[in-house]
Amino acid sequence: FPVTIGENKFKEGITKYPNDYLLHFNLGIVYLKQHKVNEAVDCFENTLKINPFHYRSHFFLGLLQRMYGDNVQAALSYTMALMLSPKADNSERAIIGLENALNNKPYTDSLFYGNANITKKGEDVFYLAQKAITEKEGLKKTFDKRVKLKYDLVHQLQAVLQKLAYDEKDKGFYMQFYVPIFRHLIKESDFPAIAYTILQSGNDKKVAAWVAKNQKDIKKAGTDLYLFVTEQTKQYPLTYRDWE
Repeated sequence: FPVTIGENKFKEGITKYPNDYLLHFNLGIVYLKQHKVNEAVDCFENTLKINPFHYRSHFFLGLLQRMYGDNVQAALSYTMALMLSPKADNSERAIIGLENALNNKPYTDSLFYGNANITKKGEDVFYLAQKAITEKEGLKKTFDKRVKLKYDLVHQLQAVLQKLAYDEKDKGFYMQFYVPIFRHLIKESDFPAIAYTILQSGNDKKVAAWVAKNQKDIKKAGTDLYLFVTEQTKQYPLTYRDWE
């Protein structure tokens, strides 16, 4: 059916079934096709408030945050998507998006950029993490690299995650949803397990060999992620949190 009819149908469905995460997600896709960036972002965030493990919502949030020019937020969304499903059908696009975000490259995808209605929401200030991207802290010789791979994105990601600071007063979605998760992971799990997990979509033999040899660490990182997110959002999908 046409986009406008689809929009109305999904809105009606959400009114009747507010905890159906796929209704929120599909409405977000409709808005994406209409180039309504803010509305699409709200829908994908709402999806994750109900089902925090929905890979595609993380992926599309990464894409849309790239459009905003918020590369820290984009990196967090892409990383979460890749941790949840490192071999998904569009994982290569997620890796490319993550790499571009961590390299501070401007978003130039002509599919959306020219017609999108882009207005920042004015939340989630990540000054130190953005500084790590801008100044390429992970690539400096003095940086303590935890992974011995020649992938700039891995070292930049480590620098960004180490610079994340939680601000309880910032009620933005990224501060309240993503930051606690990644602060927990960077503390409880070995960073190499995170890095090698997100790189599994490629064909690098060194990555494949490490993954095969360190399945215990990979599984621990996955379990840490699942348990922490479940605890943080344990009311889902039974209730819906109206985050600011």
